[in-house]
Parts: sequence; C-alpha cells; structure tokens
Amino acid sequence: MVTIEGDADGFAVSRLGAQGEVMAQVRFGTKQEAQDFAEAWEEWLALDDASHAA
Repeated sequence: MVTIEGDADGFAVSRLGAQGEVMAQVRFGTKQEAQDFAEAWEEWLALDDASHAA
C-alpha cells in the first residue's frame, strides 16, 4: 500500500509492508508532486506484483 502524509517539511509518500511498516519513503515539496508520484508508484507496484504472480 502507498500512503501520502503531509507535515511542516512537505509530503511523504510511503510504501507500507504487510504489517504496516514503512518499506520505502520519498519526500516532496508539494502535494501535487506527491500525488503524481504515488499514483505512478502504485501502478508500478501492481505491475510488479502481477509479474511475480505469473
């Protein structure tokens, strides 16, 4: 799962593991940049998961 969280330093896009732990995180200055990246990351992760399932 990919999440977006905002704070005083900008926006963090995180990939969470099965137990809710942060597996990877990328920071952005604007919410739009974070949203664009999160959408692309989710699409890539879905493709990667599908390739491993095949």
